[in-house]
Amino acid sequence: MTLNGEERRFDPICGMWLAPEQVAATYIYIGHVYSFCSAECRELFARKPDVYVVRLAYDPEAYIADFCPGQRAGQGDRSEPSTG
Repeated sequence: MTLNGEERRFDPICGMWLAPEQVAATYIYIGHVYSFCSAECRELFARKPDVYVVRLAYDPEAYIADFCPGQRAGQGDRSEPSTG
């Protein structure tokens, strides 16, 4: 996805859209690379990736960690980027 012409990645734990330089950690699950704002969000995902992937498929607005380190630092954005 892009926001103002900049590529963004989605953190499936806290729901933040991250610029590439804001990605603190990644996790590969079934061939897909998931990006995270912090090691804490990555660790939450890594404990039960199948649960989070299914949750994303059915309710992408159901964020798990509403007060993750990246949000406390004001680093991410929950605004959904444009597709263009």
